[in-house]
Amino acid sequence: MMKSTSFGEFDELVLLTIALLYNDAYCVAAMEELSPRLKLPMSLGAVYRTMQRLEEKALEISRFGKATAERGGRRKRFFTVTTIGE
Repeated sequence: MMKSTSFGEFDELVLLTIALLYNDAYCVAAMEELSPRLKLPMSLGAVYRTMQRLEEKALEISRFGKATAERGGRRKRFFTVTTIGE
């Protein structure tokens, strides 16, 4: 079930960043893109939680990439803007 689509300025900036990064949109990349543009320090947790909230609102979807040795066998979670999010 889709939750309310109302969102704040930071939500909108994260959604636009995900669209900008296209297939390479994961939390660290979004934070590295946003922080210098906003000239603000940013918490990885705040960005990730915002990405999760946007997914709960069906504005984006996520998928897991392949596990890599450089990440200790963990997979990245990539996000993509949905048609509703556009």
